[in-house]
Amino acid sequence: MTLVAGEAVMLALTPPVYRRLAELGEAIRGKLRSALAETGVPGQVTGVASLFGVHFTPRPIRNYRDVVAGDTEMTRAVFTGLLNEGVLLQTSCAGSLGVMTGEVEIDTLVSAFSRVLARVRG
Repeated sequence: MTLVAGEAVMLALTPPVYRRLAELGEAIRGKLRSALAETGVPGQVTGVASLFGVHFTPRPIRNYRDVVAGDTEMTRAVFTGLLNEGVLLQTSCAGSLGVMTGEVEIDTLVSAFSRVLARVRG
């Protein structure tokens, strides 16, 4: 059964689907960057294609050391705040978009992110 499910996914992930996911990924990264800028919270948004991550640091992310030097208290506060808003990301405030993700889901996440940032910014 697992092989059949895997084959179905592989057949469904066509080049147009990958392009759509990459476009949505670019959209969510841009909206998350805007939310950080609007609230004045220092942070970086990274990712590629359907992946995204938020790092609470004013410095550009170039390597792993830049990531681990970020504000872990802010990361924890935002993760917890998003949970309270009904949004689940990885504990590192990273996530990925799926084929069922649309603009509504992106806007829901970004709105929750903005509200959480407004509450927890120091």
